[in-house]
Amino acid sequence: MYDAFLGEYHELKTFFYGHSYCGNPLGAPQPSQVSKIFREEDTLETLRGKISLLRELLDGLRALPNVSDIRQCGYIAGIEIQKDSGKPFPWQNQTGARVCIVARKCMGCSLGQSWTRLSSCRLCARRRGN
Repeated sequence: MYDAFLGEYHELKTFFYGHSYCGNPLGAPQPSQVSKIFREEDTLETLRGKISLLRELLDGLRALPNVSDIRQCGYIAGIEIQKDSGKPFPWQNQTGARVCIVARKCMGCSLGQSWTRLSSCRLCARRRGN
């Protein structure tokens, strides 16, 4: 299965939304163990505050000119971006991947911290009118 996704970006073999376990038989028993830990540690209840914070922070992105839609299901979110014209960016530009890299640097890749680091991001400063 892994080989089916192996290739250069321009070959479009990548499963762009990610995939789990990659068909590795060593990973097959893991989901049941993860479910067990989720129940034992009450993970979903523990995440409730972070999920709310994520929703609040995502709502703040709606004002950005290139954000056309934001979807959230728990601690997972999808943000649709488009050109000012309303048309999608060419896939070859890897715009989504580039936005993700900037966002990770900008927010410290952790919703457990406040997003005070956003003030140093040029995109965020522009959104605030600075």
